Amino acid sequence: AGQVVVNPLDFPSLDDTSMVGRATGLAAATNRARTGTGAAESRTAQSGHLNPSAAPMFVPVVTPQVQPRVYKTDSFTNGMIFKANNQTYGECLQRQLFGLPENQMTRSLRNIIVDSTALFLFNFQTSELEGVFVAVGPPCMNLEPDAWGATRRGPNASNSGSPFPAQVRIRKVINQLPVYVDSWEHLMNWHGNGSTFDLVLDRDTTHELINVLRR
Repeated sequence: AGQVVVNPLDFPSLDDTSMVGRATGLAAATNRARTGTGAAESRTAQSGHLNPSAAPMFVPVVTPQVQPRVYKTDSFTNGMIFKANNQTYGECLQRQLFGLPENQMTRSLRNIIVDSTALFLFNFQTSELEGVFVAVGPPCMNLEPDAWGATRRGPNASNSGSPFPAQVRIRKVINQLPVYVDSWEHLMNWHGNGSTFDLVLDRDTTHELINVLRR
């Protein structure tokens, strides 16, 4: 489209007196001139350094780090206790899953608020209570359909599916040693002959139970 002006000083190959050398050098010079490159870029490439004017600049994206939440006693709005025996206790912790019979889905598990309800695990065979856990998602039916299947006994032993299908995924947020029932039984609302108590806890009872664990 327009005349290309070539500076021989920028292209040493033009000093070659042979016809082949002059033709090759001229072609290279013409191509470089059309693309806007010259001796400065050639010397930069030969020296192994990037020419800042020819290279795009990239600004790294810094992702802010989110600090893990610190749970305190007053972080929880209510609480709930799950029961287990020696056989199911370890499976609850290994699966990071708590469960109840199906009829408890609407009666008890509906009270669980993700990341706000304090959850406890009570081994009624050792009389020990462990906590504090929180739900990482809403309660659902059969999150793990085979959970605690080995505990089935009697006429229902051959049934498929979990005996505790109303389930909630959990994680531990306050790591305290288990405490025996005699240190917190006075906080519970007991029924009948004193063998059962309310599983769902109000705010005050939850905070008192957490304080017992922290002692």
